[in-house]
Amino acid sequence: MEDGARRDQAYAELFGDEWESFPDDTGESQIEVRRIRAALMKERRECDIWVTSGMSDMAMLGEDGQPFRRELIFYAEPDDDYAMALRAVARFPLEHETSLDHGHSIQLYGSFFVKGGAEALANDALAVITLPHLVLLAPLVRRHQRLNEELTIDGSPVDFLWVVPISAAEHALKVEEGMDALLDLFEARKHPWLFNATRTSYLR
Repeated sequence: MEDGARRDQAYAELFGDEWESFPDDTGESQIEVRRIRAALMKERRECDIWVTSGMSDMAMLGEDGQPFRRELIFYAEPDDDYAMALRAVARFPLEHETSLDHGHSIQLYGSFFVKGGAEALANDALAVITLPHLVLLAPLVRRHQRLNEELTIDGSPVDFLWVVPISAAEHALKVEEGMDALLDLFEARKHPWLFNATRTSYLR
């Protein structure tokens, strides 16, 4: 079975077989983005689950030199469009010849998830972007943590990276004091699992 077919099968196991596709027609390293409407977590609140399909076609190298593969997942209120934003993050390792994994952060890429953020970034108006950066975490939904049980490519289990936009101060906390400090802050502030584009920084 080809990698794409295996990925389709794994996604069907995790999300069902109904999704809206946002295909990539840019040529090389095509990354499809899918939107799945679902009701998750204890409150059964309806949301859109956004996932990439194709990032895992490219193996990345870990610090130990071993290959690993990832896809992205993002949770949001229904009906907004995050396809281009997720595709930009998924392409980051290829375009910058690097790797992305749990606990990594990317400066400025959070801007793509905030309305007007891409335009503000292009115009060097960073001060108006509340969540300019992002951090990559393990998904909160346990079922989504088990993608690696459903999908392996060339012997490498595939995991989701949960994309979480963060403020400049939160990014600085993570860089200066470590990932645990940021996670403690999220827990103390009851950070929502659904993306809130209007939230302000937890730090001043």
